[in-house]
Amino acid sequence: MPLTGLDPDAIDGVHEAATQFVTSGRKLLMSTRVLRKAEALATHVVVLEAGRTVANGARAEVCQGRALMDTFCEVVREVPALQAVA
Repeated sequence: MPLTGLDPDAIDGVHEAATQFVTSGRKLLMSTRVLRKAEALATHVVVLEAGRTVANGARAEVCQGRALMDTFCEVVREVPALQAVA
């Protein structure tokens, strides 16, 4: 879901179209850094860092009640090999 370069109204339009797509029962693969928008749609989450999968599963399982942004930051911090890269 490319959002870079879009104005706020266009971003909302893309998000609304994605929401309608998902609520109709279809699957949507998103690659985004806009985690608040992704969180509203996601049922499954894969977190990639430096080209490696560092978390993968149902959103409820991966996030454990936390916001997706908080989960992302925590998961990335927990990967020792990635700390040296950063």
